[in-house]
Amino acid sequence: MPLLKKLLLFIKLFFLRKKFEKIFSPETSSIKNHSIPSSGHCAVVALFLHKKFGGQLISTKINNTSHWFNRINGYDIDLTGDQFGFSKIRIKKENKLYHNIRIRFMDEINEETKKRFELFKGKYIKLFG
Repeated sequence: MPLLKKLLLFIKLFFLRKKFEKIFSPETSSIKNHSIPSSGHCAVVALFLHKKFGGQLISTKINNTSHWFNRINGYDIDLTGDQFGFSKIRIKKENKLYHNIRIRFMDEINEETKKRFELFKGKYIKLFG
């Protein structure tokens, strides 16, 4: 990906993450009580990015916890890594962000995550159109 295209993607993701920070809440999280707002939002955020930009859903294990993120145009993108002490937005070439990744599929998304995603998406539409 050319540098300018990568920079434009990063800018889009930066502003998207800022919007997400207004939406993160216990009812859209798989973790109900946590001091880091993005905690428990990895699957719904990955699903949101997948629907907006395409690409693949992928996951890894961090501290024995499943963590979902995205692969778009040859780059692995994580907008909720801050729940594990990383920066809020992480972009690296595919297979360079995390080790032991799995490609995931839509049929692997459970009903509880689908409900949280619909709530998250609804809040996004209500706030930002």
